[in-house]
Amino acid sequence: MKRWIVVGIFLPMLFFAEEFRFNQTVGTKYRFKNFVKQTVYVNDKVAANLEQLHKAVIEVLSNDGVWAYCRGKYEYYLKDVDRYEAFQLKNIYDSRFQRDTYGRMIVPADVVMPVVRGVPTFPATNLVPGMTWTAPGEEAQELVEGRLYRVPFEAKYIYLGEEKVENVSYPVFQVMYQVRYYPSDRYIRSYTGMTTIKLYWDRQSQGIRYYVEEYNFMITLANGESQSFVGTSEGLVDVLQEEGVKTNLVADLQQAVKTNEALSLREDVDGIIVNLGNILFEFDKATIRKEFEKGLDQLAEVLKKYPKLDIVVSGHTDSVGNPTYNQKLSELRAKAIADYLLQRGVSQDRISYIGYGDTKPVASNTTAEGRAKNRRVEIKIITKE
Repeated sequence: MKRWIVVGIFLPMLFFAEEFRFNQTVGTKYRFKNFVKQTVYVNDKVAANLEQLHKAVIEVLSNDGVWAYCRGKYEYYLKDVDRYEAFQLKNIYDSRFQRDTYGRMIVPADVVMPVVRGVPTFPATNLVPGMTWTAPGEEAQELVEGRLYRVPFEAKYIYLGEEKVENVSYPVFQVMYQVRYYPSDRYIRSYTGMTTIKLYWDRQSQGIRYYVEEYNFMITLANGESQSFVGTSEGLVDVLQEEGVKTNLVADLQQAVKTNEALSLREDVDGIIVNLGNILFEFDKATIRKEFEKGLDQLAEVLKKYPKLDIVVSGHTDSVGNPTYNQKLSELRAKAIADYLLQRGVSQDRISYIGYGDTKPVASNTTAEGRAKNRRVEIKIITKE
C-alpha cells in the first residue's frame, strides 16, 4: 500500500490571525520526495518489511480564478529495508487534478496518484494557534490489484503554532483521520484504519514544506484474509528552479568524460546522459572492472556538486539470449553502478536504477557493432523536470 500526500520545540509568539492559502500561480513547479518504512502483516503475521521512495513533479498549468489545473508524474521506488543501496524504479504514474486555494481537490476517476487528496484543506477564515476545524478528504487505493477504490474520510485539524526547523520558523498543523470503508463487492469486506500527519507550512512558497506521518490500516478480503499496513512516512517539497544549472553541469561532465575513454556524453530533452558502455563490466557479469573505478570516482565527484539533481541509472542489453535473463542482467548492472555511486557519496534520495533488458536498443541488433552499442549502462542526470 502506498502513502502519498500533495502537500521540535514550539516557539513563544504573539498570536495573530493568519490566512493560509495555496499558491496557484501558473508555471509553478513543485517537486515532492516521500520516504516510507512499512511493515506488512498477513493474518497478523509479518509478511514483509518495505522501504519505499516516491517522487513527483507537479506543475500548475492553468488557473480559472477558482480552480488551478495541475499535472505531473509520480514515480514509485522500492528497496530492501535497512540496506544502504539504491532504490529500484518500479512504476511511473501520470497525474492530473484541480485544486483551489483552500486545498480542495477534484481528481478524475481513473487517476491513481496522489493517494491522499484534499489534505490539507483550510477553512475560509484566518487562523490562530489552537484553532480546530474539519474538512472532507479522500484516499485512492488499489485495495486489490487492478481495482481502484475511492475512500472518503473526514479529517480533523488543529493549528499547533510555530516550530523552527534549521533556523526557519514554520506554522505547523496536525491532521488526523480514520477510515471505515465497506465496499459492496466480491473482493473487499472492509478497509479500516487511521493516520496522524504533521504538516509544516512554508509562508514564502505558500505550500507544504515538510510532513511526517504515522499510519495503521487493514484490508479484510471477502475470503476473510486480512492484510495490515503499519508504517511511517516523511516528505519534503521544493519549488523547482531549473535555469542556469545545465550549462555548468555539461562543462563539468565534459571534463570528466575527456579523461575517460569508456564514457560518452549526450544531451536529452530533460537532462544529460552519460553512456558508460559495456566494457566496464566483466563478461556476462555485473562486476565492475577495477580499471574503470577511477572514472566512476571522477563522475561521482561531479554529481555531488549538484545535490538537487536526481539521477537514474539504466541498464541495457542486446537481443541475444533469453529475454528474462537479459532483463535481470540489465537490472544487476544498473544496480551495481548506482550502488557504487552511493558508496562514493552520492545521496540515496537522488539516485535510482532500472533495467530495460533489450527493449530500448540504440542500434541494430543484426550486426556485432550494433549489439555492442546496445550493451550499455547509462546515467541520466535530470536537469529539467
